[in-house]
Amino acid sequence: MKIKIIAVSLFLSLLLAGCSSSEKRKVDKIFTTKDYAALTYCMGLSYSARGIAAHKLKGTSIDDVRKTILKDASTKSRNFALKLIERVYKEEVKSLWEYSVGFFKGCSNNVAKLYEPHTKYATYCLMNSFIGDTAYSFKVKEHDKEKAYKYFEKFRGQTPRTIIDNVYDKAEDRRSARLKPWRGCMASRVIKD
Repeated sequence: MKIKIIAVSLFLSLLLAGCSSSEKRKVDKIFTTKDYAALTYCMGLSYSARGIAAHKLKGTSIDDVRKTILKDASTKSRNFALKLIERVYKEEVKSLWEYSVGFFKGCSNNVAKLYEPHTKYATYCLMNSFIGDTAYSFKVKEHDKEKAYKYFEKFRGQTPRTIIDNVYDKAEDRRSARLKPWRGCMASRVIKD
């Protein structure tokens, strides 16, 4: 009888241990390909909002931003671009990074239907993309890597340096400087549906 109780106890503890690790998986969100596509869309929108916010921080008038952005916009994207410009100019922008990350989180909630804590990792990946984009700006201006390292020294860990090295050594254009860190970061969390 005592052996049966021990066996049942052992079985239940193993079963419950399995439940707790599955709970952890839910918190450490694994993204579906549909989630990933929606988050990548949000990343792109965040870059658009970031560009508009940069104009706003420089003091560029909303009319000048409309003219600049709309001259190259297709008919299909004109209304969307106008709405995005209006939105950014109505909102408070203190920092490009903070604004862009906040925009991404909002898009993640509204478009991808993903919320904290699940978006926390995707936000980290977005910031990796921003590091790649900024490092590319340093590279294009022909600043050496050390200047880029110094700019990102407030970030902990080796990730910024690795991204900077990859951008300086491998990025052919701004698009790849943005997308490679994003894709590399998200790859381990996306599962095929």
